[in-house]
Order: sequence, then C-alpha cells, then structure tokens
Amino acid sequence: MILIAGDTNATIIPIGAGVRYIFLDSTSLAPYVRAGIQNAFVSGDYIENGGLGYNAAVGLIFSPDKAVSWGIEAKYDNTEIEFEHGGGWYVEDIEPYGLVISAFLSF
Repeated sequence: MILIAGDTNATIIPIGAGVRYIFLDSTSLAPYVRAGIQNAFVSGDYIENGGLGYNAAVGLIFSPDKAVSWGIEAKYDNTEIEFEHGGGWYVEDIEPYGLVISAFLSF
C-alpha cells in the first residue's frame, strides 16, 4: 500500500494473485521464481484510474526447511495508474512499483 499525505493525498492499494515455484527446497538455500497479476485500486488528488498489470520475480529463500526462514527477492511489476498533470490537461500512465528489491521472513 502506498499512502501520500500533505498538500495532496493519494492511496494505492495493490490486490493480486500469483504462483511460485521453489527449486531445491530441501537444501539450505532455495532459489525460486514467481509470477502473477495485480490490480491497483487508487484514490486521491491527481490520480485518475488504476490498472491491471503483471509481475515477475526471482528470489532466494535461506533455510527453507526450518520453521522460520528468510529470503530476498527482486520483482518487476508493470501495474500502471493514470496520473493527472497541469490541472487535468495532461494524463500520464506511470508505474508506481517498477523494480522492487525486498527482504522477507517466512513462518
């Protein structure tokens, strides 16, 4: 979720679904690939519409056979929103996510 506050406000809530395939999940280091679709539900100043997009990711899970594991992931997401410039004279499609590098815990 992205929230922007101040002179303007905006809210972007991504809802999606996907699949993940883990290679070598019985080892101490498990690479994986993930793909899915996502829709951005948006509201706020200067934001016109959300859109449906796809995402694809690669990552590594450390100690996948333990009760608590962690990992890192690089994901590309092309979900677009329509952003209004100049009092509505120009509308541009932007990707609020693009390339995302993240770390996570799994339990």
